[in-house]
Amino acid sequence: MEQKEENGMRERQMDRTVVQDDIYMMGRKGGLRVEVREEDSGVRYLKIRKWWDAGGRVINSGIRINREDHWRQICRLVDGSLARYLGWSEFEIEPLQGEDFISVKKHKQALMRKEKVIEQRTREMRDMQNDVLRMRRNLKTTLESQMKTKLPQHKATLKAFERLLATSEKERELHTFLKENHWIFGPQYVSARSEQQIGFKLRGDFLLERLDGFYNIVELKKADAKIFSRSRLSAISKNAISQMIQYLHKCDTLYTQHYTELKMDILKPEGRIVIGRSDAEVDKNLRIHNAYLNRMKILTYDQLLSTAKRMLKSLEKSS
Repeated sequence: MEQKEENGMRERQMDRTVVQDDIYMMGRKGGLRVEVREEDSGVRYLKIRKWWDAGGRVINSGIRINREDHWRQICRLVDGSLARYLGWSEFEIEPLQGEDFISVKKHKQALMRKEKVIEQRTREMRDMQNDVLRMRRNLKTTLESQMKTKLPQHKATLKAFERLLATSEKERELHTFLKENHWIFGPQYVSARSEQQIGFKLRGDFLLERLDGFYNIVELKKADAKIFSRSRLSAISKNAISQMIQYLHKCDTLYTQHYTELKMDILKPEGRIVIGRSDAEVDKNLRIHNAYLNRMKILTYDQLLSTAKRMLKSLEKSS
């Protein structure tokens, strides 16, 4: 005991404490003291002491760790191997099976068996992902093939859409037309759900179901609505953006409720606001504003029509 105290005094004379902190146990009468100490040579090391108050006399003993890789090994050993036998973290206490202790060799063998199981599960998950991707590609190919067989009808539909834009003053007419011809938004959409309830209080015009099973929200405004006023968003545009933010927020906060009650996987949808008509100045301002919008995009009816025409032209060339 005297030899230990002598060694401790020698250490205190030669080294100095840079910083220390305590973890108290037994009230404040004992615990662990963790110190960063520095030798005269400038080399620093970690020292962990266990100390307790023995009737007014502080008794302590500790270990010295002067290499980072040693500390990392201790952390890995405790977190990866020993924590389950202590009942720490998320682990339940691992029961002993007729032995006094688990040897390092047996523990490594157990870890190797678990790693093999994890590798097998990982391969299975990868195969499932590949199957899903293959199904999506097949579905996309099928949809494109179907569209190719209906090119004359689709061209006629776009002409009817142009006439509707020129004559219609009612948002409801545009809503009905685009819901019935959701392919105009792109071949990545397989269906449209009209006036689907969002958040059980707020309503978007409709939801577009994508090939991957997720959804985008569409908000339609009048075709003759003014989008900008002197390069700034008009009141109706600001209101549409505000509505879309509310829809997206509701979808995020009520995702589980939508999934269980509506059987719809509305996870992190994107918003599409269709409003007004195009000209050079409007399109320029939209490019600027869309660059700074998050999870939503504003487009005009002319842009929607133009994109659909390019899509049909591309399908016609490939057929």
